[in-house]
Amino acid sequence: MIHARTNPSARQPDEEPVDILVVGGDETTASTASHLESLHDRFRPTAAVVTDSPNSEEWVADDPDCIVCTQTLLTAEREAVLSAIAKRDRHGRPVFVLTEDPESCCSGAHTGVVTEYVEPRRFRQDATVAHRIVAAVESYRTQRELARESREKEIILEILRTTSSQDEVGNSFCEFVIAERDYQGVWIGTADETGTIVPRWSAGDAVYVERLVARESGRPDQTTDPGIVAFETGTVELVSPVDPAEGGWQAAAAEDGIESAVGVPIRYDNTVFGALSVYDDGNLRRADEFVSGLAQTVGYALRSASCRESLLSTAPLAVEIKITDESVPLIGALQELSADTRLTVLTAVPHEETIRYVVETNGVSPEKVVAACRPAVDDVAVITEHPPRVELDCERPAPETVFAAHGINLVCASVTPSGIVLTVTVPTRERAQQLVTDLESRYAGVGVRSVQARERKQPASQDRLLDRLTARQQQILEFAYFNGYFERPRQNTTTEIGDKLGLSRQTIAQHLRTGERKIFAELFDPEDSEE
Repeated sequence: MIHARTNPSARQPDEEPVDILVVGGDETTASTASHLESLHDRFRPTAAVVTDSPNSEEWVADDPDCIVCTQTLLTAEREAVLSAIAKRDRHGRPVFVLTEDPESCCSGAHTGVVTEYVEPRRFRQDATVAHRIVAAVESYRTQRELARESREKEIILEILRTTSSQDEVGNSFCEFVIAERDYQGVWIGTADETGTIVPRWSAGDAVYVERLVARESGRPDQTTDPGIVAFETGTVELVSPVDPAEGGWQAAAAEDGIESAVGVPIRYDNTVFGALSVYDDGNLRRADEFVSGLAQTVGYALRSASCRESLLSTAPLAVEIKITDESVPLIGALQELSADTRLTVLTAVPHEETIRYVVETNGVSPEKVVAACRPAVDDVAVITEHPPRVELDCERPAPETVFAAHGINLVCASVTPSGIVLTVTVPTRERAQQLVTDLESRYAGVGVRSVQARERKQPASQDRLLDRLTARQQQILEFAYFNGYFERPRQNTTTEIGDKLGLSRQTIAQHLRTGERKIFAELFDPEDSEE
């Protein structure tokens, strides 16, 4: 599906203008150009007189769709123009030569590049001349497009063969788009751990794109940029023409001379995980098919590079999984809220029959989340207004119980009414596959968004600290922290935390003391903590 915003008065793709270069030897060249313009509303002729600029190659380099040589050219001048066309053209650009004696012209050295010799009288009186020009131009464009597609396929195959990392893939495809299509700008982005699209690679001269990728502070609102919209909706987003009166990204893009833009979602295995967006100072109405096809290739290449990176690394894997099944408690609870609602899971503690969550709200007030959850969730309450946090107790099963069964820790999770995106750390690809298979057996709409090596940081990094804790110790420490246990005065005691989690005060206190001791040992005496 394509969502297009276009000017109703704009010329349709099948009415694309025909640029015609009219080359003559005197001032009558302009009248010939005017006559051509009257023959067809698609014709856009430009007159060139050889006595004003004898360099024929410069005219051909302007890349007209068709060239008309008038009868006022001397034989040597005409042969020079045809020679310039022969040197440059490989795909048979249409060339019409006006002459009183077509038979004598056929003996020239470059007659092979001429489409048709036309007598001036016929040129002015025969209405079919315009139709023959249009037919020749359409044929020329088709041949040129086929040749370009063939060349681009060879380049794409070379990119796929020679790139090994995601950065190489992203940068190579952006540079390819600019080099082959001469657009103003392009960017490719992928989702971060919260499920938000992040532009990561770009190319071109568009300052707007540079600012978007650099994520500069104070930039205009770009939430409706075609690439971002394409990622969020999973559909092609075409904007032509760009209207600065709309404000936001369109105003910023228009300042940069951008007149149209198209964004396309990047998918792999039916899951949207990124976007490709291009911008130009011309009409991109016919670019959506090219960009859509390229996005499919980019999706495959990025996923392949991600797998290669993880296979070559000995580090654990960060696996990002999206589930859209509304039977997942948190997804089901948000169905009555707006599509831009987002919950960030701060901690999730499984116990016998329920899972206790602490979530931070975005795009909606904590009170609205509580009201929306109450029909399906018995125990739900606002913890704090600033930051906006809610605590809720959901019935099992849930994805977190599957993670716990596999001995896998949840790194982060983000929930919207359309699904939940979870990031977990697993030691091997085999364990990751086992986890995904188990999730697929329990829920519909399970998809892997990314698999990346999670490199270790310095010895006292967060990863190293958390590695010292058991899953239960980490869960209880997180839950206690987000429930204000470590604040002064305490917002919840060990007894109150124990009541929420269905555990005794003594058990909570023991987990907290043991967890604190392990973290402090790692911070202050790392060598002893490894013994």
